[in-house]
Amino acid sequence: MIKRKKGRTNSKNLVIDGVKFDSKLEGKVYLELKADPSIEILEFHPSFVLIDKFKRGTHNIRACKYSADFRCMIDGEEWVLEVKSTWSASQTDYGIRRKMFLYRYRSINFREIMFKGKVRKITDYRGI
Repeated sequence: MIKRKKGRTNSKNLVIDGVKFDSKLEGKVYLELKADPSIEILEFHPSFVLIDKFKRGTHNIRACKYSADFRCMIDGEEWVLEVKSTWSASQTDYGIRRKMFLYRYRSINFREIMFKGKVRKITDYRGI
C-alpha cells in the first residue's frame, strides 16, 4: 500500500482560465476580481525578495522570497493581495513573511483577505 505524502495545507489546486490556483478560496477571489471592472489583474503569484542573497565565509546563502497571490490595480492604485484561511495562516510561516514584506516594501499597498468558513475579513495596509 502506497501512502500519499500530505502537504502543508489541506487545500486543493484549481485551474481557472488556464491559471493554476493553490486553493478554492484563491480561485473564488480571482473570479470576483475578474468580474469587477474597476480592478485590473497585473500578475498572478508575484514574487518579492525579503532578504537578499549573501555570502558567509565560503557558503552562498539563498535569498528569502515571498510569493503573494495577486498584484493588481484597484482604482488606479497598485495593490498586492493575499488570500488565506485562518487555519492555513496559522500553520505556515505566513505571519513572519507578511511582516517582513510590509517592512521592506512600505510603499506598496497590501490587502489580506482572510476566510474563516464563509466569513471573510479584509485588512488593508496602505503604503506610505
